[in-house]
Order: sequence, then structure tokens, then C-alpha cells
Amino acid sequence: MPRSMRGGQLQGSLEAGRVPAALLVSSAVARLTSVGLFRSYQVRVAHTGRARLLSAPALGEPVTAVATVRYRSSRQGVTHVTFLVEVRRRNGEVATRFELGLDLQAQRDDSPTEDRTLHAA
Repeated sequence: MPRSMRGGQLQGSLEAGRVPAALLVSSAVARLTSVGLFRSYQVRVAHTGRARLLSAPALGEPVTAVATVRYRSSRQGVTHVTFLVEVRRRNGEVATRFELGLDLQAQRDDSPTEDRTLHAA
């Protein structure tokens, strides 16, 4: 468990009805790494940057994670992608933003016809 979610800090935030930044980050990372775009890749979280909490959403408030590619490199079968992730509230207001680095490695497959190159949109 991340250090920022231990003990009274998490409990105090939840009692106040606000979602702590560490919980927003872990939820956003889990959602983004399970996206269908990455289904043919082994995904490893290389790093997450410090989250800037701009406006804390309330518990149960729907939020959306939007990831924008900032950097991409490929080396020895591994693609490293760095994203700027913004967690947005329903009204479009940015709740928090942080940097996320992912290492993507193509999963082994016996079908030689499938192109496994990750292309930017």
C-alpha cells in the first residue's frame, strides 16, 4: 500500500467524503493499463509521477481518466511510453494530474501475420 494511503491520512480523507490523490492515481493507472489497446502487450508500470490534487472529487462521484502521450521510445522489443494523465470530474474540471510511464512488451504469439507495432494515434 502506498505510504500516503496508510493510517489516519486515508481515514481522515474518507470521513470528510473526499477521495485522496493516491487512490485516484491507483484507480486511474489500473483502468488505463487494462485498456484494450494494450491487450496484446505485457504492461509494466515503470513510474508514476507525483499527483497534483487540484480539486478533490467526492466519494462515488464519476470521474474519467484522460491520457496524452508525451514521449515514446522503442528499444530491444520494449516500448516505453510516458503519458500525462488527467483525472476529470463529470463537469470537465481536472481533479488531479500526474505522469505515468509504461513499459510495453509484445506478448509471444504464433501468428506471424499480426503487426504488433504500437502506433500513435
